[in-house]
Amino acid sequence: MQDSRGFMWFGTYRGLNRWDGRTMRVYNHSLLDSMTISSPKVSALAETPDGNIWVGSDGKGLAMFNPRLERFIRYQHNPDDSTSLQDNGITALQVDLDGRLWIGTQNGLSYLNPDGESFTRYEHDPNVKTSIPNNSITALEVDTDGILWIGASSSHICSKAPGSDDFKTISYSWFQPTVAGTNYISDLVMDPTG
Repeated sequence: MQDSRGFMWFGTYRGLNRWDGRTMRVYNHSLLDSMTISSPKVSALAETPDGNIWVGSDGKGLAMFNPRLERFIRYQHNPDDSTSLQDNGITALQVDLDGRLWIGTQNGLSYLNPDGESFTRYEHDPNVKTSIPNNSITALEVDTDGILWIGASSSHICSKAPGSDDFKTISYSWFQPTVAGTNYISDLVMDPTG
């Protein structure tokens, strides 16, 4: 990912790397320093309009990197707090047109509330037709109309319009996988024409 200052960021399973065009800076996890990334296993990256870099990890939650302070703030799931992150297995990050951060996890979807401290959670409810169709979120994208598109591991795609808490599952009967397991949605990308 290239940030607004021109740095290239690379998430690996050995830490977070920042390339400035000449040198590579590696940000590692340290058990002794809570101001480091949550885990060396980086699974997703995003930049919010304030210039902060958000780092999702594979099983250890979310971290926000403040480039001015060169420090991380960690966010993790707390089963006793309904306003905490949905799950610690981060699979996708996406910033919407209003600069809000959406977090796809292995167990649902989270949205970082404007207070920057709490999260709104979305999860599948089999009794609610307009809930997300599957909790295993694999991909997120926002289109030019501000619609959030969500891919899930069991061939589900859904969308959420700005200002609505309803999710619309896209029916695609044309998709007929010929090999077991090929219906996994691995990524969503908006092309230049929208």
